[in-house]
Amino acid sequence: MVCIRCFLLVVLALGCAHGAFAQLPSWNAEQTAVWQIVQNSWVDDVAENGRWPANYVHDNFVIWSNDLPVPRAKDQYIRTTQFLDAGTTILFYDIAPAAIVVENDTAVVHYHAIYVTEDEKAERERSVDQIVEVLVRENGSWKYLSVFAFSTTPND
Repeated sequence: MVCIRCFLLVVLALGCAHGAFAQLPSWNAEQTAVWQIVQNSWVDDVAENGRWPANYVHDNFVIWSNDLPVPRAKDQYIRTTQFLDAGTTILFYDIAPAAIVVENDTAVVHYHAIYVTEDEKAERERSVDQIVEVLVRENGSWKYLSVFAFSTTPND
């Protein structure tokens, strides 16, 4: 009888712990709206439907990442990524928020991205990135002002 009670307590404790880890952070309405923009931008980027970056970035947008040795402005970024991304397809991605700060018309989003790409030779590559994005609210909608992304992909 004691063993059954101990077993049930352990199962209950593990179930509660699992539930706590499975829940996403509780964001307020503004944080949720900003995260929705981030999610939508990934959907449109992967779909290659022309909405990213056109519908998402501010005219003064700048980005810096492992693929770009120095920060690039909007037009340079579009031109460079069209060349670098040609023949590459994102097969899978998963993004997870770490922190979102919204102050007035500025938002800073920190998140983690895991994605798998395939090139024209059907070779796959898995990447893990940490991303920090700054968005500004302009005429009621959020636009990317700056992105900083760095790879944390483990060496094989």
